[in-house]
Amino acid sequence: MLQIEEYWTQINPMIENFFQPLSTKFPKTSKTLGSIGASVAKSEDIADDAVVIFSIGDEFVEVRKSFYQLGNHFTNTVIVDLGMFRSTTSHKNNQAGLKEVLYYLYEKRAKVLILSSDSNVALAQWQVEREFQTPVDAAMVVRSFDSPCADYLFEYWKQQDEKDHLFHLSIIGFQSYFNTMTSYDELNQVFYDNMRLGEFRANPHAVETLLRESDFACFDLNSLKFSDFTAQTNPCPNGFYSEEACLISRYAGISNKLNTFSLLESNPKQLKGTNAALLAQMMWYFVDGVENRYHDIPDPKNTNFHLIHCPLENSPIPEILFIRSLVSNRLWMQVPLGKNARWTGCTEEEFSIASQGEIPEKWFRAIGF
Repeated sequence: MLQIEEYWTQINPMIENFFQPLSTKFPKTSKTLGSIGASVAKSEDIADDAVVIFSIGDEFVEVRKSFYQLGNHFTNTVIVDLGMFRSTTSHKNNQAGLKEVLYYLYEKRAKVLILSSDSNVALAQWQVEREFQTPVDAAMVVRSFDSPCADYLFEYWKQQDEKDHLFHLSIIGFQSYFNTMTSYDELNQVFYDNMRLGEFRANPHAVETLLRESDFACFDLNSLKFSDFTAQTNPCPNGFYSEEACLISRYAGISNKLNTFSLLESNPKQLKGTNAALLAQMMWYFVDGVENRYHDIPDPKNTNFHLIHCPLENSPIPEILFIRSLVSNRLWMQVPLGKNARWTGCTEEEFSIASQGEIPEKWFRAIGF
C-alpha cells in the first residue's frame, strides 16, 4: 500500500536523533492503518508531501493504538510516524530541536501533525513559518484569547518586528465570557477574524474559509466540551462537540496552504478510552482532508477559475475582485497588501454583500481600517 510502511525507513540522519521510535507494534490488516514507525533505518529522506506524525512526550500510546485501528481509506497519501520527540530538561534546547525538525519537514513539503501537551509547540510553528514566508496566516482553535497557545503568540505579535510578519489571524470557537475587552483591543491591532462558538454552530462550514488561508493551525483541546473530552488541562462545561472537532480537523487537512496542525493541552493521565479515540479520529480526519485537497490555488489566468468584478458605488475604490474555483466552487476576495494584492478566502455571504455594492467588513479589516 502506498501510504503504509511497516517501518519509517526514510528518515534523514540529521533529524532522526531527535526522535525515539515507537516501541509498540499495532495490529495490521489490509483494512486498517496498521503499524507505522516501529523502528528506525537510516536513509536519506522522507517522501515529499507525506503526512508526518510525531508526538512530544510518551503519553500518546493509547491515541496511536486507536488511530492505527481505524479504516485505511487513503490511496494517495504517504503516512510517516516519527515516534516521540526526545525532550530534555532545557526548554531552550527543546524549542531549538523542534524548530530544526520543522525546518526540514517544511522543505520536504510535509503536512505535519503534532500531538503535545505543551503549548510551546505553537511558538515553534510560528517561528518556522515566518522564516520561510512573509506574511504568515495563522489559525487557533481556542476558547479564550488568554489560553496558553494563544498567549505565547500574542506576546510575540505585540512586538512590531514580529507583527509585520503576520497577515491574517483566525480565532475559532472562543467563548465571550472568558475574554476581556483589553484582549479585544490588542487583537484590533492586527488583521484577524474571530468566530465565536455560537457563530460556528450556526454555520460550521464557514470555518473552512478561515482554515483555507492558514499556514499553520493549533487546536487547544480545552476548547472541547468536557463531556465529550475529559482529558483537559482546564475543564469547561461548554465547547465543541466531538463531531465538530473532527469537522475542523478535516478542514485543516483540506487547506492547500496549511503545513502544520497541532493538537495541544491534553492531560496525559486521562488519554485513554474515548479520550484517546477522539484524538485518533481527529487525526484520521486531518489525513482524510489532506487526501482530498482540491489544489485550487487562485489564479486569474487559470481556466479553472472565474474572475468576478463587483463594482462599488459611492466608494473610494471602484470595485472588489472575487475569484471562484470551478473545481471546488470556493471563493476568494482580493485585498490590497502594500503595493500588491492578495487573495483571501471568503464566504458566499461576503460575496453577496459586495455584489450589492457594499464593502464586506473583512476587506476593511484586511487593509487595517
